[in-house]
Amino acid sequence: MTSVQHEFISGRTLDLQRSCTGRELTASGVDMCHIAVSVIIPLWNGERYLGECLHSVLSQTLQNIEVIIIDDASMDGSMVLADSYAARDARIKVLHLHEKQGASVARNLGLERARAEFIAFMDSDDRYPSVDVLEQLYSKARATGAQICGGSLILMDDASRVIKWKVPGQFFEEERFYNYREYQYEGGFYRFLYRRFFLEVHQLRFPPRLRFEDPLFFVQAMLTAGSFYAMPFISYAYRKGHKCDTWGAKEAQDHVQGVRELLKLSRERRLESLHYSMAKNFLDSLRYRMGSMGPWRKLAEAFVVRREVDWEYIQRENQKNKIQVSFWKMFWAAISPARSRLPKCRPRNVLFLGSVSK
Repeated sequence: MTSVQHEFISGRTLDLQRSCTGRELTASGVDMCHIAVSVIIPLWNGERYLGECLHSVLSQTLQNIEVIIIDDASMDGSMVLADSYAARDARIKVLHLHEKQGASVARNLGLERARAEFIAFMDSDDRYPSVDVLEQLYSKARATGAQICGGSLILMDDASRVIKWKVPGQFFEEERFYNYREYQYEGGFYRFLYRRFFLEVHQLRFPPRLRFEDPLFFVQAMLTAGSFYAMPFISYAYRKGHKCDTWGAKEAQDHVQGVRELLKLSRERRLESLHYSMAKNFLDSLRYRMGSMGPWRKLAEAFVVRREVDWEYIQRENQKNKIQVSFWKMFWAAISPARSRLPKCRPRNVLFLGSVSK
């Protein structure tokens, strides 16, 4: 049995140890000096699904991987469970934060520790749907020379049953290179492998926010790469509707800030479809997710966001979509009481299949 590989971190991260001297062999004979993929997993109170998540990663046919778990000051048994897996498999490294800092900080710490040629991101309550996901993505990324290479995503419920196979914007009908301008979606960054050298050269990192942190990283990475390689192959299973996700003022503000940044970016890059999606996202947030702000604060945010919106883009996109976006809808949503789509929190042993993602 190997010793537990973990670090406790307070404040800034430690110096990186990325170079190998000689060969580093695991108990199963995997040479860890030639790591193909680093799987980065932020962890916060994820004890319930962590075992299923790690089993799907460690069972991959691509064996020369490393798994970097960043425990974000969990208060359940997550830390003990993560350390127990690390004690049994030398490919796992566990970093423990002394205070909760959010998934963005955790992922960025994982990126600083990563040694592999490619990076994969995973949440601790999700899983890979098959044992050859990483091998297929890694082989295709190397064969095509793609900086970003991915597949399609499925949704699963609390009991790991598939509830949706073809998620709009996250399922590819054909295998080929795509230009981001023809794609223009901001979600589902988990489905892809990212070449580590590409991320480091362009200093691509997650913004340190509590909400809406991954879309900006994903869009910036896609725009920087220009094109990406994608396949219909299912590369990720995303768990939906199992969390009682409550927003305070900080979470709501972070979400609005993220939407504003993507509205600005999509306007400057003339990405009309993405621009419409972000305006609609803000309208939905005013209606369902920003109740903690109060009507006057929401109204102030609506006027700020209004300046970031190109309304000519919105008018053209309104003609293509069923849901019409306008400032007057934002105005009325801001001054009206928020209508929650979130489930009421239930005991942990009760299953709930809701309609709100994590």
